[in-house]
Order: sequence, then C-alpha cells, then structure tokens
Amino acid sequence: MTDRLNVIIIAGPNGAGKTTFARECLSVVQQFWPTARTTGLE
Repeated sequence: MTDRLNVIIIAGPNGAGKTTFARECLSVVQQFWPTARTTGLE
C-alpha cells in the first residue's frame, strides 16, 4: 500500500467560517478513516 498525500485548500474572506468548516470536516474524516493523518487544527 502506498501513502498518498491529499491537500485541501479552503479559501474565503475573514469570518467566513473556514476554520469551523475544517474542524468539522476533519472530525468526519477521522471517523471514516481513523488512520488518516490530520495536522494543524487539532
């Protein structure tokens, strides 16, 4: 099995909820793929 890097860029103006969205998205990713490595928003 090969490791693959997936990068998600969330762009938008200040106050648009980017960080909140990213935290919610990461929690879903970790539920379905518990071995996924997520960094930066823990």
